Amino acid sequence: MKKPIAVLLAAALFPAAALSADWQTQCVAPKAVAKGDRLVVTGTRIFAKPVAGTPITVIRTNIALRAVARQGHWLRLAGGADSPPYKDGAAIGWVLESEVDYQDLRNCN
Repeated sequence: MKKPIAVLLAAALFPAAALSADWQTQCVAPKAVAKGDRLVVTGTRIFAKPVAGTPITVIRTNIALRAVARQGHWLRLAGGADSPPYKDGAAIGWVLESEVDYQDLRNCN
């Protein structure tokens, strides 16, 4: 009886860890911060390879993207169903997991 309660308590306290364990089926979006009464995207850097260097682009809009691969703290992103200018399923590049927020899967469908 104590073990199921401990599992539920851990899932309630650490929801991001539960989501990130199933990264391939999750949707992500660039991190945003509250400025006054609105959210402002901080600018998510996209890299060609999963190493820090010069980014190939910076996403400055709030769009839903898919994580299709993971290497350490890096996620490989692909376009979501409604993420212009990126086509659905087309590879975009690599991003540090700390620069994105996990979203509900419905945001990528």
